[in-house]
Amino acid sequence: MTGMTYWLKPHAFEVTTNQWFKLPLYVQESVIKLVERAEQAEARVAALEAAAPLLDELRRAEAKHPAWPSDPIHMAAIVAEETLELVQAAFQATYEGGAPERIDTEAVHVGAMALRLLKHRAALRGEEPA
Repeated sequence: MTGMTYWLKPHAFEVTTNQWFKLPLYVQESVIKLVERAEQAEARVAALEAAAPLLDELRRAEAKHPAWPSDPIHMAAIVAEETLELVQAAFQATYEGGAPERIDTEAVHVGAMALRLLKHRAALRGEEPA
């Protein structure tokens, strides 16, 4: 008999097709919404975990270099410089035996400086950063 398995961490439950269609529609809809919410929550947690190193680097960079340019050309130049370092790390890892971990480090630097640019651009417009 075919059925559907729903994963709501830390538990899974299986409902056969016959059982599913015997459930009232409002119960089916509630289960579907519950599963969707769990999937959305997992995606948010994954995004926050991925962003954590960027935010840590942003705080570190702001403490080390509190001054930040007020014009977009110099802001973008900082992001570009970090991006070039990322490309250099990738090149070295690919062709010169460089440490592949440096790619991740430089990618975090690019992300942190991009966040810093967005944060300061919003402040210049008198907005709260997103």
